[in-house]
Amino acid sequence: VSLLGSILSNLLLVLGCAFFFGGVRHATQRYDQKSAEAHAAVLVLGAVTMVVPDVLGETKSSRHEDTESDVLSLSRWVSVVLLFSYASLIAFELGISPAPPEISPPLSPSPEALDAECEGV
Repeated sequence: VSLLGSILSNLLLVLGCAFFFGGVRHATQRYDQKSAEAHAAVLVLGAVTMVVPDVLGETKSSRHEDTESDVLSLSRWVSVVLLFSYASLIAFELGISPAPPEISPPLSPSPEALDAECEGV
């Protein structure tokens, strides 16, 4: 329960605060679509791999005596997959993807253009 609370508080509270304060500082925020897709894929993979050993332990507990060793073996393999996917994500972020795009402030009209508009009114 504490692990679930920690995950939810991190996802909701920290991410919400980041969006809020980012919106206060920058009117429009832009995100790299490839990076967001990669992070979403790793998040889904992490959620699925947390559930799989638990489901195996619950379904096999009534039929087999070696359930604990099977679940432990599966958990170890899952941890290797998660470490590999995390390392791949870091390599993607640092090496493959370009530097974060420069976010320029919104363009405001020049004083000459504002004077020309005011004269026409």
